[in-house]
Amino acid sequence: MSGRKLKELEQSWETEKKKRPNLSFAGFISELALIELERRNMLREAGFISLAAPPDGNTILLRDSRKGNRIFEVQILANKKLKCVQDKDYDCVHVGFALALPETRKALSK
Repeated sequence: MSGRKLKELEQSWETEKKKRPNLSFAGFISELALIELERRNMLREAGFISLAAPPDGNTILLRDSRKGNRIFEVQILANKKLKCVQDKDYDCVHVGFALALPETRKALSK
């Protein structure tokens, strides 16, 4: 890692430490690593998912080619959270994909 990158990380840690005073530098780096691994996994899986229909009210329909082109319904709940109906999950790849869509962000902002 270059000295410049390390300095950037330390500055980011200092900023985050103001919000969470007990956060160690090692803990901060661990969190960043986990976020990056999750992001890479999401990108790998997202290549198999596509928007089947634009958001209609509180429903987003996604097509997952890994699962035989099945349609997955992601609901926008009253508390502005998303839930995948088929996975019965608030944090699956379908929810993550839906959150990344500009159409979903627009629907959430209403």
